[in-house]
Amino acid sequence: MVSAAAGSGKTAVLVERVIRRICDSENPCGVENLLIVTFTKAAASQMKEKIEAAISKKIAENPSDRRLRRQQLMLPCANICTIDSFCINLVRENFHALGIAPDFGMLDESRLDILRAQAVNTVVGNLYENPTENFMRLTNLISDNRDDKKLIDAILRLHNLSQAYPFPENWLRSLVAEFTAPREISESPWGRILLEHMAGTVGSCIGGIDHCLYLLSDEPELEAKYAETYYAEKEMLARFVDAIKTETWDGVSDAYSRVVFGRIPTAPKGYVSEVKDICQNIRNAYKKELKDMGRFLCISSDEHREDVEALAPVVTELVEAVITFANEFDRLKLAENGADFSDTLHMALRLLVEQNENGCTRTPLANQLSENYAEILVDEYQDVNLAQDMIFAALSKDENNLFMVGDVKQSIYRFRQAMPELFLEKRREWPVLKGEKTFPATIILGRNYRSRKNIADAVNFIFKSIMSA
Repeated sequence: MVSAAAGSGKTAVLVERVIRRICDSENPCGVENLLIVTFTKAAASQMKEKIEAAISKKIAENPSDRRLRRQQLMLPCANICTIDSFCINLVRENFHALGIAPDFGMLDESRLDILRAQAVNTVVGNLYENPTENFMRLTNLISDNRDDKKLIDAILRLHNLSQAYPFPENWLRSLVAEFTAPREISESPWGRILLEHMAGTVGSCIGGIDHCLYLLSDEPELEAKYAETYYAEKEMLARFVDAIKTETWDGVSDAYSRVVFGRIPTAPKGYVSEVKDICQNIRNAYKKELKDMGRFLCISSDEHREDVEALAPVVTELVEAVITFANEFDRLKLAENGADFSDTLHMALRLLVEQNENGCTRTPLANQLSENYAEILVDEYQDVNLAQDMIFAALSKDENNLFMVGDVKQSIYRFRQAMPELFLEKRREWPVLKGEKTFPATIILGRNYRSRKNIADAVNFIFKSIMSA
């Protein structure tokens, strides 16, 4: 995986990778044996143009190279496409295996909005016709007195999120498991998020204290008055961070109750200093941060368990409503012989992967297709989701011929269910490639060739100041 900063030439690296593969005399590979996936049609077109220009340059250097001329001729047949277009083509070529018509059409967003509204209104209407106690509890919790917009939004949002996972219904049902088998709050998904957020916030407050101590070191008279208080508060917050990382939820609550700020000594009489004002402002800011943190710790583990057990049947009702909506939405699209991009993604996945009691295995079609691809190159990997990632894995040779390029700071498609955490996980777990070529590995492209140094330095300073890992 290539982790490439803005302006570091990641497209150039991807093009160079393609050129080296097709020019490799020891391990020859035709351009038609590469699958190059980009995120937009414009990027795919640009990629093809750059590869063509690079091949033309190589031919100009060596006009008698027949292999290069063949690559130039084969370039229009190369698989340089978006993941959406790849899935659509795969589904059309194998329509018989899916039991669908080969001439299905891609529905535009305005038509999909109409069918989506029709499906969700049908589902909610049917639930109101034969309301269960749990459904009424659900509507009382989510909806207001005027209409069911919030309930409808919850159903549509959950359905939309589920499409990023290889098996949407499995993912939806997994949400119920968190309520039917409740864990200690610090081990629950939301508990972990809160604890991680609190640890980050307290770490930021400690950073503020360190900055104050650094500023005070230039003003000994003020340092003599303030430093002892800042050091004591830093030690107190460090103990609280340790509790967040090691204690149970109730232990963290108990540790929080011991985070108490005393009065700071007054500055020398008549002492005027910009540093004094800065330090006071920083201290007031982190005291407020710590005070606001109390809203996260307003419930005990026992109270949390009672709440979760009470919510279990309500959450089950919501998830079943989402699954019913998904089936009705699919039925309406099928009636129009139409599909959306999520449909073709999951149909492609059904062609390549099958579920069994042992998990997932590749289909014979996936094994056959993987033989066609010497390498799979994925651009903008930070915007891939789990379902798309499984398609790349199924098409690869046991994931040993994947080449992925991306930059997590340029992930902008969360609204389309992008999962930058997939990129971050690989970057964290895979070692940086050095002299010895062991794989999987990460290559870091951290130098910006596009911007002047003062611009890059300013941006890096801001990112370092406001962005956590």
